Amino acid sequence: MESSTDTEKNCDGNPYFSSLLGVIEKGGTTAMTTVDKKVYLITYDLNNPGQRYEDVINAIKKVSDGKHISAWKSSYLIRSNCQTASEVFDFIYPFIDTNDRIIVMEVTGNYAGWLAEWQCDCVNSMFPNYR
Repeated sequence: MESSTDTEKNCDGNPYFSSLLGVIEKGGTTAMTTVDKKVYLITYDLNNPGQRYEDVINAIKKVSDGKHISAWKSSYLIRSNCQTASEVFDFIYPFIDTNDRIIVMEVTGNYAGWLAEWQCDCVNSMFPNYR
């Protein structure tokens, strides 16, 4: 099972430091934060039997470049050196069972939402060209 502390950390791994809510709203046409980095949303359902949350979460964190956030149950937003969603999926796939479900999608710089302030900061840091 996922740790509740996973959602209480910002993308740099620092302890949760604010309970304030913030609004994020950015625009853009590309997901690339630098020439070689992209942002991906990974969402998954690990079904019984054989839920391997720790293995899956560790793989997701390893395929990121260190920027990742899990502000939602069974979902991560990561920045990665991988150039395609398939590359990210292929890295995580060995830890997924046949009865599990997962999807990896590239995220563009066009996003909006309502998150805690630290979560907004994390998401915004993945898209520095749109600040």
